Amino acid sequence: MAESSTKMESLAIIGLSFKFPQGMETADSLWKGLAASRSAWSSFPESRLNFDGVYDPDTGRLNSFPPKGAHFLNGDLGAFDAPFFTIGPNEAAEIDPQSRILLEVTYRALENGMFQCQLYETDQH
Repeated sequence: MAESSTKMESLAIIGLSFKFPQGMETADSLWKGLAASRSAWSSFPESRLNFDGVYDPDTGRLNSFPPKGAHFLNGDLGAFDAPFFTIGPNEAAEIDPQSRILLEVTYRALENGMFQCQLYETDQH
């Protein structure tokens, strides 16, 4: 059997950003939640689901929803600063909320890593 020589490359994490349930959006808040063994699970917020209208513990029942809760992000999931990303209102309305969050979190990770985004800005007009 031939020996495998794998060259190991160095890797450095220079910036981070995330958005977890229960408001864990900073390294400090995440660490505190982990250290306290805090669960990020919560009951359904009334603004997201009429829980009483769909809950049934019988998983075989049609048109029912057996879970009693989940892991929810805080805040308005529809909020998005489209002009900051030079995205027009029509295009922004078509972007999935998960993609919007990914765009915002990616930008914050670059900022956290002290990447100077303005050095790479281009005029797209």
